[in-house]
Amino acid sequence: MCFRCAALTPTCLTTPSSHWPTEDRLVITMDKDFGEWVFLAGLPHRGVLLLRLEDADAATKTTVVAAIFRGHAAELAGRFSVYQRGRLRIRR
Repeated sequence: MCFRCAALTPTCLTTPSSHWPTEDRLVITMDKDFGEWVFLAGLPHRGVLLLRLEDADAATKTTVVAAIFRGHAAELAGRFSVYQRGRLRIRR
C-alpha cells in the first residue's frame, strides 16, 4: 500500500509525477504484479521485497520481515527479493 496515496495501483507507481520510486524506500509487498512491473515494464525501484506468505497471520509476517532486515538489510537496497518457504532469494 502506498501510504501517501492510500492505495497502490499501477497509476500510482508509473505516473511521471508520482513520488514512487523517487523516494528512497524499499517496497514490501505480497502483490506478485511487482515482478511484472520491475522485470517486464522496467519500472525503476529502490528495492522490492515480495513476501510469499499468503496463509500467514500478521504476527508471522512481522517476525519474518524483522528477521530479513536483521540479516539482510544491506543487501536489499535496489534489489528484487522474494521470501518463500523459509528462503530469501535476492536478485542481483
